[in-house]
Amino acid sequence: MRHEEDDFGFVRNWLDRELAEKSGLFVYETHPGDDIRVASRDLDAVREAILAPKFNFGAPRVAAVEVKSDGGLVLAHEHTSDGRGLDAARARKVLEYTRRVWRRPVRLHTVNERAEPVELAA
Repeated sequence: MRHEEDDFGFVRNWLDRELAEKSGLFVYETHPGDDIRVASRDLDAVREAILAPKFNFGAPRVAAVEVKSDGGLVLAHEHTSDGRGLDAARARKVLEYTRRVWRRPVRLHTVNERAEPVELAA
């Protein structure tokens, strides 16, 4: 029964082509200059766009990739799997907390809203 499904179950089991079209669902992409365009109306792409932010409780995937000789910590944001950049202000705050606990410099590799590489540091 539809009303007993959670978000994942509903999207996987009940979101079909007809419902997606009736609801006007699509995947969009942004381009420089705040230009927004329809990227896809493919049902699998729409499902993925809806569910991807829910994986890992919506938290970005960040991994420690290196400890420098001076004890500095290098982190990398796995942006390709979730297709999102980080909120820079929140990321900097988390880096400050991490530096306080780590007691050495901390660097984070991610991307900005234009998918360009960015390094944040604390």
